[in-house]
Amino acid sequence: MMSLGIVLALNHMYDNWTVAGSMSAMYILAVAAVTPFYARLFDRFGQRRVGPVALGVQIVAMLAFALAALARVPSGAVRAGICMGLTQFSFGALVRTRWAYALRGSQHESLLNTAYALEAAIDEIVFIFGPILAAFLATSVHPVSQLFVPTLACGIGGAVFFSLKNTSRPCWSRLTSSPPKYRTRSRTPSPVSRLPHSRRPETMPHRRPPPKTTVSGCVVCTGPIPPSRAMY
Repeated sequence: MMSLGIVLALNHMYDNWTVAGSMSAMYILAVAAVTPFYARLFDRFGQRRVGPVALGVQIVAMLAFALAALARVPSGAVRAGICMGLTQFSFGALVRTRWAYALRGSQHESLLNTAYALEAAIDEIVFIFGPILAAFLATSVHPVSQLFVPTLACGIGGAVFFSLKNTSRPCWSRLTSSPPKYRTRSRTPSPVSRLPHSRRPETMPHRRPPPKTTVSGCVVCTGPIPPSRAMY
């Protein structure tokens, strides 16, 4: 919603698709650059400590960009847009982390996949109706209103989300002095795996790679999955 809102707002205010497209591109590139950095901070210090501060900075940057676009200040809009992109973090990854912490090891652990599916469905609903709402606000209310509405929604929703303390996972510094090390599988092949498929025992199940046409068809039909939707 925000990337489309940037294009619609700047094109209307400056009557220039180049400025609008370049600003949206800089915003997306800035978000992609800082997402791993914010993920590291949330894992290291916890959502309760980093979340409110990051959310406050994000709201200020979004308001600064909206006001700069409303005032038709080109240089200020570009700078505010870059700063706004540098303050964005993935709420979806934080929500899925809380689902995993709240359900794993409990009597409702079997509902973890259901929770992930529900979260994915909600994300898709937002992705579908967000651009529609942005276009409606830009054409029917005000050309910059689609920038203020997500700012308000992000502030209210983020404040409620970070106020939930029972589902917040403890940070690494409280658990161990270093990040957890995950076990990796040995890459040494077994004697049976070295045999061709035709000579392997029939009782041994083996997996064959999917045809390239199947993988290519899935990518063409669904498109690449963004990192923010990956389930952890």
